[in-house]
Amino acid sequence: MKKVDSRNNEEAYIDEGKHSKQVPNHNFIHEIQKINPLSINYEKYWKDIKRRCMEGFWYEGKWMPGNLYMYVNLCKIRLSKNRNSTAKTIGRPFLRDLEWEKAYVFMEARGFSGFSGDDNYTCYNPLYNFDKLDQISKQYILDEVPLEVRRLNGELKTYIPARDYLRRIHSANLGKPLFQNEASNVIDIEARGGGKSYWGANGLILNTWLMDGVHDYDDFCLSRDTGEPYSVDILVGAIDGKYTKDLLDKTALGMTYFEGGQDILGKRIAPPLMKKSTGTWYSGKQYIENKFDVKVGTDWVTKGSGSKIYHRTFNNDTHAGNGIRTSLGLIEEVGFMGNLTEALGHMKDTTYDGARKFGSIYMFGTGGDMVGGSSEAALEVFTNPREYDCLVFQDVWEETGDIGFFIPYELTLNQFKDEEGVTNMGSAKRFVDKKREGLSSGKSKKSLYNEMQNNPRNPSEAFLIQGGNIFPSAEIKDHINWLKAHQNDPFLRGQLGKLAFVHAEGDTVKLKWQPDIENKLSACFYRMKKEDNTTGCWQIWEHPVIDESGEIPYGLYIAGTDPYDQDKAPNSVSLGSTFIYKQYMTVYGLYEWPVAEYTARPGTAEEHHEEVRKGLLYYNARNLYENERNTLKMHFSHKNSLYLLTKTPSILKATMNSNVQRTYGIHMTELIKDELEIYTRDWLKTEIGDGRMRLHMINSIPLLEELLNYNRVGNFDRVIAFMLVILNRLNNHKLKIVEATENTNKTDPFFVRGMSGGFFK
Repeated sequence: MKKVDSRNNEEAYIDEGKHSKQVPNHNFIHEIQKINPLSINYEKYWKDIKRRCMEGFWYEGKWMPGNLYMYVNLCKIRLSKNRNSTAKTIGRPFLRDLEWEKAYVFMEARGFSGFSGDDNYTCYNPLYNFDKLDQISKQYILDEVPLEVRRLNGELKTYIPARDYLRRIHSANLGKPLFQNEASNVIDIEARGGGKSYWGANGLILNTWLMDGVHDYDDFCLSRDTGEPYSVDILVGAIDGKYTKDLLDKTALGMTYFEGGQDILGKRIAPPLMKKSTGTWYSGKQYIENKFDVKVGTDWVTKGSGSKIYHRTFNNDTHAGNGIRTSLGLIEEVGFMGNLTEALGHMKDTTYDGARKFGSIYMFGTGGDMVGGSSEAALEVFTNPREYDCLVFQDVWEETGDIGFFIPYELTLNQFKDEEGVTNMGSAKRFVDKKREGLSSGKSKKSLYNEMQNNPRNPSEAFLIQGGNIFPSAEIKDHINWLKAHQNDPFLRGQLGKLAFVHAEGDTVKLKWQPDIENKLSACFYRMKKEDNTTGCWQIWEHPVIDESGEIPYGLYIAGTDPYDQDKAPNSVSLGSTFIYKQYMTVYGLYEWPVAEYTARPGTAEEHHEEVRKGLLYYNARNLYENERNTLKMHFSHKNSLYLLTKTPSILKATMNSNVQRTYGIHMTELIKDELEIYTRDWLKTEIGDGRMRLHMINSIPLLEELLNYNRVGNFDRVIAFMLVILNRLNNHKLKIVEATENTNKTDPFFVRGMSGGFFK
């Protein structure tokens, strides 16, 4: 779209996302000339090419970053020659909307702050909301502001976010890029087929190494001529060397086929921009280094910038990246890296110079390569990018807030890109819809789930973990999305409040529900942080029902609790979690569903235990709890409430030969979890009619989110509590059936009515 620039009445072009259509790609794709190395034009030509690889290339107001220029013009990759090819050939990478986007994201991560030739606008981040700052803060910024942030008349330039500014079509070519912002990390989660490995190998690793991380050619020449050349340390790592091998093989391929080499009179002339190197690609303490010896007269002199590419694995050592002043770090296949957050913590200081961050760690993840508990760390970084120094993007797919960088499946489909490499999103979406419709029509949903994982259309699909999660992930995810879209429904949202003992008539004390009328309370959400308020509260979807005698029927409600014991846990965000469950059908509405939740970590464990006790009293429920430590039992004993606790179940195979005898509750072992996971999966998948499963009876979004991401490694307090509910239900059912069979007279009349009416499912 054309827009008149009121400053000079010139027509300025503002990009609306279709930049490739406004300035055709062929203007940025150049054939590298074969010039005689002895020609006077040879050196000048290659100096100009190197400048473009550092500073980028301008055409009609559109700027191509230097690494993208090098990638599409000087690098070679293996690719299909055409749409019908069944084999790969060596060729030039495609220039698509995908490559433009990735290049701009990387420039932003490296600290892009504007262009030297723009006297009006800057992307210098300290100026964000400058007018709203107090005078002291303003002065602090003004004292530190670079010269390039001011106009020629000395005034500050107008601030524009780099993400918007980079993608604009400008009214003129604006000179060199500036990098005066602090660097950022990037977590990049993509569908397969987007070419991320080749881009990472050549667009990031090789360009940074060959250009020594420099974006100003004149500055580069000055430093070299003064004997103080720039150099960079590049770290390439993963949980295991097999994941980085492919990435480094592609880097080596790029070096082998790099443009500019010539054969003259039987002698091979190396590409002018390629560096000589020593070292090895193998993981360990070795590295590839731009360093070599040349003979000058009778002496040998060491040449080269000393830029290095390190290869490290983090499987048994989260400190593997320490000791490297990482200007650029690439971590491949983060979905397999369960210790990602610890490794990032150890590497944090290696990317800082004092208080300023100069280095970027770029993390790649692929849909379908998310394995059990290992992907929990990647999901943590992806959904909390700011906490890990990553660029922050908004989730425009599922509106969950801040996320990392995500590329959906549609953008990777070359058959729906035009001659300019721009995706026809409508056609691509129709193709994916039809593809999934065919897969969903089968009896088994496994093929559909595999498709969603490997070719995700939104971020949560990339983290659908089937290998380590036996629960029905896709159905759970759909139900989460449905609940989020209907949170205005009071029944689905539930009611927040407190349970309190209050004085009643006759100087008696009664337990009463006090709803949160003033909206002062908040339920704990999924993935609570240490700095979050974990006081929590009760969330109730259905209050206890009263029968014709004015009492809560005995046995109608049961509970499960995963408690905690320590009053303070500085290194943990573990919560105590309790679910109240309505067991069987009555004349009082729904049944077989969780009606209340209390998930919290108040100031003391005693507060937590008392809140659980009040919930059990309110529902006349019997509670099966995890009894690794027994402070909850001690609290209930002190309150004369042991009758509210369920005795250790006898139905589990894993407990038949157990030596743990604790009377109340159950001790969670791996074998017991094996059984409980199966029981819980079966409950979730039980059909209840109209194409619905029992999982659709759950209104707790955090519980569903934990079920979706469940594994044996992370904190899944709600899942443990809910699994104990299911075990309590099964054990209670078995005991009542046995009691009714042995002696009907010993069975509560309500249960007799229930069994004779077929209330149990």
